[in-house]
Amino acid sequence: GVDPLNGEILAMIGERLILDEPNGEFNRVTNAQRQPGSSFKPIIYATAIEQGGYTQADVVVDEAVSFPQPNQPNWEPDNHDNTFIGARTLREHLNISRNIPLVKLVEAVTPEAVAARSQSLGYATVQPFLSIALGSFEVTPLQHASAMGAFMNGGVHVEPHIISRVEDVEGNVLWEPQPRETQVWTEQTAYIMLDLLRANVADGGAFSRRAQVGEHWIGGKTGTTNDDRDIWFV
Repeated sequence: GVDPLNGEILAMIGERLILDEPNGEFNRVTNAQRQPGSSFKPIIYATAIEQGGYTQADVVVDEAVSFPQPNQPNWEPDNHDNTFIGARTLREHLNISRNIPLVKLVEAVTPEAVAARSQSLGYATVQPFLSIALGSFEVTPLQHASAMGAFMNGGVHVEPHIISRVEDVEGNVLWEPQPRETQVWTEQTAYIMLDLLRANVADGGAFSRRAQVGEHWIGGKTGTTNDDRDIWFV
C-alpha cells in the first residue's frame, strides 16, 4: 500500500512465507517485472481526456481493426472474448474492459504522448508503440500502485519511499526524504478518472465489483495477462 499524498510505502508483501521453509531473497513488490494488461488502461484514458479532448461520454466503435507494421504482418488486436460490441461510450468500454477502443485512443493521441505521461509516472520501460494499449510492457507492483495513486492526489505523482525519517537517540532528525513530485495530470482530469474508476467497481465486471468494501469509496481497475499468469487489481 502506498500513500498517494506523500509517497510513503505503508505496507508491502514481497513474497509468500511458508512455514518451516527459509525466506527467499526476491521481493516481488520492488523487483517482479510483470505486464499490467488492462490495469494500465486508466493511464491511456487520462491521456486521451487531457490531451485528446475526450470525455467519458464520447462514443467509440469496438470493431475489427488492422494496423500496418514495417517488415511485419499487420497487427490485428482483439478483445478478451474474441467478439466486438460496436458503438459504446468510453465509460462503458472501461467498465467491461474492451481492448479495441483503447488501441484507437492510443492511435488518436499518439503512442508518444501516452509514453511521455507514463514515464512521468515512473513507468520506466514504456515504449511508444500501439500495443501499450494492451499493457504489453513490464512494471513492478510498486511502480503500478504509485502511478495510479496520482489520480487520488490531484494529478500529482509522488515518488515512493520506504523510510520516513532518521533520528538520533535524542529524537533529532538527521535525514528526511525529499521525494520528487510531478504534476502529471490536471486536477480536473484526476477527478474525472476517480469517477471512472469508481464506476468500474460499482458498475463494471464481476471481478471489479468484488473489490467493494461495505460503504467505502473504492475505485480501481483489473488486469490479466495471457493464460491468467498475472492477475491485477490496482
